[in-house]
Amino acid sequence: MVQEFPNLPGFMDTGEPLIYDEQTWQCGGLTNGELAAERAEIIKYDEEWERNLWENDAPMYFDTFLDQAARDAQVADNETVSDDLVTAIINFYVEDFMREYRNSFCGKIDKDLERIQKEIIVFINKVLVGMCLNLLSDEDQGNVGTALAELHKNAILHGHCRDPERVITTNVQVLTYPVHNGIYSVIRIEDEGDGFDYEKMVDPTQEAHLEDAMGRGILMTREIFTDGLVYPTDGSVALMWKKVGETGVGKSKTETPKRTLSP
Repeated sequence: MVQEFPNLPGFMDTGEPLIYDEQTWQCGGLTNGELAAERAEIIKYDEEWERNLWENDAPMYFDTFLDQAARDAQVADNETVSDDLVTAIINFYVEDFMREYRNSFCGKIDKDLERIQKEIIVFINKVLVGMCLNLLSDEDQGNVGTALAELHKNAILHGHCRDPERVITTNVQVLTYPVHNGIYSVIRIEDEGDGFDYEKMVDPTQEAHLEDAMGRGILMTREIFTDGLVYPTDGSVALMWKKVGETGVGKSKTETPKRTLSP
């Protein structure tokens, strides 16, 4: 059963939205032989990927580590540098190496999600045509597609740890908030993972967190690719929205409500 969306931040005073159309996609949920085959494929790919990584990429990268460690460990007047400091610096670059080359192969699920992302763009455009409105611009299609790809990636990699047995559910509503004079696409992505505390996410633009591996995708999705993104429950549900059209011909155009972090 499709759940109703809550009032979005910035729209609390607009009354009930009018829903033009909606559709739901599901991905994952493999069982029996198909599940076993997919898990075996992921393991096989991981083994081949890691073997190739260490045989071909790692030697060159670790030579770079050693050179960089030597440069970073230099001190005034060419004082002797402790082995502990060199080891600490090398460990830092090893961490960076593993982060850059972390495994993200998701097999069949990844391809299914790519197909769903394309179908969602087609669905939104179909609704807009039915409302006698313009199709999404190339820029908006790119932004919606990138946002979907980022949130789907988070769901499968972080929420499900690439488990093809778990299900990702994506619901899309195209609706209008009359007071704001706009048509909005509201997308709800839910996974079966344990969630995370969205309020405790660090800001990856702060100097202390510039080297952090996490957080940039959510930041860009919220600030660049959509008009808003919240996690209204335990972090296993992402709710994003994007203005896709105008209503009320002849009325003045209103601003898209400001983004907010509050659910």
